[in-house]
Amino acid sequence: MFQVKLKSVYNDLTKSEKKIANFIMKNFEKTKTMTSYDISKKVNVGQATVIRFSKKLGYSSFNELINSINKLDQEDILEKNISLGDDIATTNTKIANQYIDVIKLTLELNPVYVFEEVIEAIIAAERIVVLGIGNSAIVSTDFVNKLARVGMNAFTNLDTHLQFSMITNLGKNDLLILISDSGETREIIEAAKLAKQNKTRIISITKFTKNKLHAYSDFILKTASFDINLRLDATTSRITQFTIIDMIFINILKTDFSKYKEIITNSDNAVKLLKY
Repeated sequence: MFQVKLKSVYNDLTKSEKKIANFIMKNFEKTKTMTSYDISKKVNVGQATVIRFSKKLGYSSFNELINSINKLDQEDILEKNISLGDDIATTNTKIANQYIDVIKLTLELNPVYVFEEVIEAIIAAERIVVLGIGNSAIVSTDFVNKLARVGMNAFTNLDTHLQFSMITNLGKNDLLILISDSGETREIIEAAKLAKQNKTRIISITKFTKNKLHAYSDFILKTASFDINLRLDATTSRITQFTIIDMIFINILKTDFSKYKEIITNSDNAVKLLKY
């Protein structure tokens, strides 16, 4: 997961941290036997910066980062990089492998107990508003459709003004779900502030690196996204977001399958009436 984590956070690294990242990628085998002190001297940064770099990638320590690196070899990295010389079959395989990696990282980043808390909060909520801006709006719409299909009072709207009107009326028994890859989008942060004023609980689906949205969230489901050479980062972001909402939805169904199956059946029958 080292390479996937590095790609996910690279644009958020400081200049010094990028020097560390670039050094590791260019000296992969050599890095396996180096200490944080060794790397700090080679890159000419403080040892604390190397430790901070490790934690920014989601590792608890530098040793954990090195253990992750030791599971890979240079060929693993080269095989996943897309190049202009790749044929269609190779390119397709590499993209598929990148998506597999980002989904595996999503699973690793989110402990089961967080999903349990999120599922409990969603089931208990009287009303649910889901907000996503830009690419995340596609995911928010899909999530609301799923929740509404099992009888939950879930709402979203592509008009941000209408969204804020809905959020204004939420209370302590309601729930706001914010979907944002960056966790820094102005509208998302303003929505979080508004919900906090109303004592509405917030679930955020956002990248695992520290961002503004984390501070406002009662529950955080962490995502990972990265560039796949040709600016496909928006796509990887949606994939990890869709993975999370499907995990939530399927596990909600399992809490009372008979009940939700009946609701879905009734809903489907109602829709069939429109076909005649």
